[in-house]
Amino acid sequence: MPESEKRARPIGLAGAVVTQIGLVIGASIFSLPGALAASAGPAVIFSFLLAAVVAFFTCVAAAQIGALFPVVGASYVAISRMLSPFFGFLGLWLVLLGAAIGVAFLSYVFADYAIFSFGLTADRRATAAAVVVALAALNAFSTRAAISGQALMVAMFMLALTVFCIAGIANVDIVLLQPFAPNGWSPVVSAAVPAFFSFVGFMMIVELSGEIRNPGRTILRAQLISFAVVLLVYTAVSLAIVGSIETTLLADIRAPVGAIATAVLPAWLAAFVSIAALPAAATSVNGILLGYSRDVLVLSRAGLVPGVFSRTSGEGRTPANAVLLIASASLLCVVAGGRITDYASILVLAFMLLQILLGLALWRARDRLSDASGKPKLLCNRFAIGFSSIGLVAGSLLFLVIGLASEPRTGIVAIVYTCAGAAYFAYRQRLLGRQTRT
Repeated sequence: MPESEKRARPIGLAGAVVTQIGLVIGASIFSLPGALAASAGPAVIFSFLLAAVVAFFTCVAAAQIGALFPVVGASYVAISRMLSPFFGFLGLWLVLLGAAIGVAFLSYVFADYAIFSFGLTADRRATAAAVVVALAALNAFSTRAAISGQALMVAMFMLALTVFCIAGIANVDIVLLQPFAPNGWSPVVSAAVPAFFSFVGFMMIVELSGEIRNPGRTILRAQLISFAVVLLVYTAVSLAIVGSIETTLLADIRAPVGAIATAVLPAWLAAFVSIAALPAAATSVNGILLGYSRDVLVLSRAGLVPGVFSRTSGEGRTPANAVLLIASASLLCVVAGGRITDYASILVLAFMLLQILLGLALWRARDRLSDASGKPKLLCNRFAIGFSSIGLVAGSLLFLVIGLASEPRTGIVAIVYTCAGAAYFAYRQRLLGRQTRT
């Protein structure tokens, strides 16, 4: 491969897999199963499996979109070209809210495990804010540095999760798994919506399409490898948690993986597992800043946000100002505080709306496949494209309805924020029109 292409597209298959796993398997799996099991019971395992069904369509659709639109900010480009610039902007407007909330949620998990692991007396909000600032600085410095840091952190927390899963499953108490759904199946289905928070990273890789070598093949392979790893890890972690602690007690435990590791592992190994939640949180925050800063970059180049956010620097074309914008919004969310499940629900609803738009855009893009002879067969097959786009739209609509029915307050937040986005888009369009006339 020419050296110039490697410089222009610094992410290969290994880098894409590492980045993807770091995006998906993050701090949420260290906290969400416990928080959701308080209402869903041991059947929270089934909640994650339901979320995985929609996540599979997300994986395939993301690979197809990345192949058809191998550019930075592929989500915006795909929706804008196939539907309309308004829907393209609105999709990313919602996602940027989700990104800010997601970073805040993950930084809080980092703070909880840091306090648990080291017995710190530091303020929880101050610790969470420090994480956001540190990782924003890393991403603003260099894309290569961010990805290198990602690889090291992924290796650490995957080793720790492997140890935890083996020890946790070996000590599962079957009695604690009964009754499987103590509050009925309605809470289990409702829990699948925030559980999808743990899978949203599968769509984020699309935002890096313009920086991935041979994206048509690389993204698909990275998605399939990552999905298999993620599904195995999530099932094992959920089983270890609900099989080790009575689910009625999990609501009051902020660091369930750490608590279980302390009970079933030697002290030094338990400490390693608990500390591993820190790089897990860091990789997720790092991945969000890495991926969605590219969306701000694209919006800026389209004139929909101020031009200062279109500036890049360094060998990896790092959009430092865009990174800092998302980090600043995340810091506001950190200061505001909030429950883990509330954060997860708002983020998932935002991503469901994005996935509906992406599914519709993918359906409209099927005719482009006749010119895609150099791409993998899966990505060139009209049936595969149609199947994945329908599955993505249907699954996302279902989760959107379930989420709004379960958490109507998040629906109000989404409506207000969406209306604000529509008003802002109209304002920017008028401003651009004036500039064109002058």
